[in-house]
Amino acid sequence: MHFSEMLKKYSIKLNKKEIKTIQINTGYGCNLNCTHCHVDANKNRTETITKEVIDDCLKFIKNCGKEIDIDITGGAPEKSEFIEYFIKELRKLKNVKRIILRTNLTILEDKKELIDVFKENNVELTASLPCYTKENVDEQRGNGTYEKCINMLKYLNSIGYGIDKNLIINLVYNPLDDYLPSSQKELEKDYKINLKNDHNIVFNNLYTIANIPIGRFEEKLKKNNKYEAYMKLLEDNFNASNAFKVMCLDTINIGYDGNVYDCDFNQMKNLLSQNGKSYYIGDLTIDDFKDNNIPVEDYCYGCTAGEGSSCQGNLS
Repeated sequence: MHFSEMLKKYSIKLNKKEIKTIQINTGYGCNLNCTHCHVDANKNRTETITKEVIDDCLKFIKNCGKEIDIDITGGAPEKSEFIEYFIKELRKLKNVKRIILRTNLTILEDKKELIDVFKENNVELTASLPCYTKENVDEQRGNGTYEKCINMLKYLNSIGYGIDKNLIINLVYNPLDDYLPSSQKELEKDYKINLKNDHNIVFNNLYTIANIPIGRFEEKLKKNNKYEAYMKLLEDNFNASNAFKVMCLDTINIGYDGNVYDCDFNQMKNLLSQNGKSYYIGDLTIDDFKDNNIPVEDYCYGCTAGEGSSCQGNLS
């Protein structure tokens, strides 16, 4: 059953509510080539945000007239030549509450000057660490990745991240293969115990995020003849209560080119936000998104299955 039909079955309509988060994808370039990546990011991708688009984003955010969280993602946002400028300008805006930056940790090894910028501007780091064991991390993200992540987490702890109340670092877990995440609460306990005991590392929260069947993960599923079975797993575990909490309801997503979507997954499928006016952020105000119908596809089952999934972890 198509996801839209499932919503009809439960009399659920996905319409924009009050916008609480603006997510900006700064581009698809990355130093890693992870098997689960919905962006299909890698070192050869050249799509990247321009200063003009950043300035239009800043103008839009400033004109929101309400408190807003900013979520910066990629690819690896650290690859943007304007990331330092963007963060410093965001922090000048009185209505910007949280600045979240999603990092794979390994890229910071050669960009420690950026870490100073993050610390000075109280940037909340959301760091991908798909497991607390070396074997599982290296399998998904490449040999040597785990050691680099652990070393960077130790460094971030040493400067206050995960310790100072204003320096938040959250970790992200996603399954290694075609299954749903385990309990976020229980996994967080396991992560905290193992990382503390093995490496004396501390962090704030663990977010569990389901693998959405698009991008490189979709390719992997189809190559191994597992795509249909995974889609059935997601549909069979549809949890209607999660549909009232999905992130697209209170989030807008802006691409590196300034076009607007309802989530990063829709961006990868070029499923633009249907606001009836324009697709470019520089032409819009926050009121243009009020009550807008949110376009959906079958991969949306990934956000509603089981405990649910969002960029801020589970929904249930």
